Amino acid sequence: MMLRIRVSLADDLLRSDPVAGAASLHEIGTEADRTLEELRLLAHGVYPAILSDLGLAQALRSLAVQTPVPIHLHTVALSRLPMEIETAVYFTCLEAVQNVIKRAPDASAVSVRLSQTEILSLEIRDDGPGFTPPCDPGGTVRFHAGLRNMRDRLEAVGGSLTIDSAPGRGTRLIGRVPLEADADATRP
Repeated sequence: MMLRIRVSLADDLLRSDPVAGAASLHEIGTEADRTLEELRLLAHGVYPAILSDLGLAQALRSLAVQTPVPIHLHTVALSRLPMEIETAVYFTCLEAVQNVIKRAPDASAVSVRLSQTEILSLEIRDDGPGFTPPCDPGGTVRFHAGLRNMRDRLEAVGGSLTIDSAPGRGTRLIGRVPLEADADATRP
């Protein structure tokens, strides 16, 4: 439903501003490709086996050795969590790293920090060029494609995502996922 609305809006935009309309359609296409790939992986039960076998920290360590940009991973008191939380956080981190590779190719490193108390906190920071997050007239940040996917993943497990970025100072994504007191008892 939301995709149809976005396509309709992009179609209208093509008439008034062809360049912006084409950019919007390109963004929708990229998001659709990414969503289809994720659906394929989930439909086949294929997500990193290391995530289900060894947990979030090990899955992120595995991701870190596979990326062209150095990832500095720091975890504090991270225990096993329900699969849906580990999956949402893993794919949020993966998307963030992919965004750095795609949109900040000059970044020298990505820092991923996870800490667990009653809340699972995550911070993903890069030293790329940064950007000015687009805002609605009321000052609310508008999430586009990849950022929206990350926000949606965390919100699906009761969490939130905020963006801290500005030109010349990189980007920092801050996520929070509330945990139940016995959440670590749900996984081996």
